[in-house]
This record gives sequence, C-alpha cells and structure tokens, in this order.
Amino acid sequence: MSTTNDIPELPAPKEITWDTLAAPDFEVESFLNEHAQFQTLSEMRRSIMNWELKLHKELVDTVNENYPEFLGSAESLDETLTHLEAVRLEVLKFRSDTVRTQTDLSTVVRELEQSIRRKRKLAQDELQVRQILRYLDTLDILDEQLCRPLGELDVDDYEEWSKMYVSAVQLQKRHLDSRLVQNSAKRLHSVRDGLLAVYSDIECDDKFRLAQAKSWILHN
Repeated sequence: MSTTNDIPELPAPKEITWDTLAAPDFEVESFLNEHAQFQTLSEMRRSIMNWELKLHKELVDTVNENYPEFLGSAESLDETLTHLEAVRLEVLKFRSDTVRTQTDLSTVVRELEQSIRRKRKLAQDELQVRQILRYLDTLDILDEQLCRPLGELDVDDYEEWSKMYVSAVQLQKRHLDSRLVQNSAKRLHSVRDGLLAVYSDIECDDKFRLAQAKSWILHN
C-alpha cells in the first residue's frame, strides 16, 4: 500500500525574477519555453504586467529619491547637447571656409598660370623681335660693306661677311612668318649675289680660305 511519501512532487510554475528579465542574453523564445510549461499564457501575462508596475514604481522612486541628481543630469545633458551643437556649427563653418579657401586658391593658381603663359609669350615675342632686328641690321651692314672699294678688301673681310650672311640666312629661316622678313627676301638675295660677285675680284694669296668662305655662301 502506498503512502504520501511515495507520491512524486508535482512541478510548480517557474517564478519570473528580475535577474531573468534583466539578463544581457535575454531571449523571448527561451523565456516562453522555460516559463510556459506549467502555467497558462494569461498567468504569465499577469505576472509580467505586475513586474512592469513594480519596475515603473521603482523608477519613479529612484527619480524622487535622487531628484537633484536627476535634474543635474538633465542640465548636464542639455549643456552637452549645446556644446555639441556649437561644435557642429564650428565644423560646418570650418568646412565652408575650407571650401572657400580651396576655391580662392584654385582661382589664384589659374590666374598665376595665365600670367606665366602671358609672360612666356611676351618673352618669346621679345626674342623674335630682337632676332628680326639683328637680321635687318646684318643686311644693312652687308649692303654698306659691299660698297667699299675692292682694293680695300682682303680674305679676312670676305670671311667675316660670309659668316654674317650665314647668320642672316639662319635668322630668316627661323622667322619666315614675319612680314618684315618676308619683305626683305629680295635684299638677302641681292646681298648673296653681291658677295659672289666680289669673290672673283678679291686678290688673295690664301685661295683656300677664300674658297671656303665662298662655299658657306653657296650652301646657305
């Protein structure tokens, strides 16, 4: 015959505790599996609602007990938010200033590049003018020298004139697009003809130097 000691103890519903609800790894599915085995969902709902009331009361009590600290925290939060907003505005201003500075810098760089190009063009134009003037001066000098009496001429004169003629030809080739150079083409041919004509009339013992000077004229 069985006694009360032989009757097994029936399982009781698992109590819902604060530690269960506040666990960092709390999961709804695990919570329901553990607590819904020996009680209805309605009972669990009432239990959870009681906990909600308890937690709300504890929160209110905590705030009332530490009201000065609570207000201080709120004021501190407001100050922090105000400071963050000021920082945000400063960052936006700095960003705007940076963009403006980059724009100004780009403008300065572009203007500087344009100025450099203009100065480079002016330097090239100045060099071209100088070379054209030297070319015209060379023609003037050769025209004048070719008018000297033949008796005053020697091989040194002819060599010097030949070198001047070669230099004039090189300058002419370099500036063929210049109207001044184009208009002086007949003068250059006239100088060449004059130099070749003088060659046969110069009395010189050093025929080699004289012939070499003539070859410079013929090959340019």
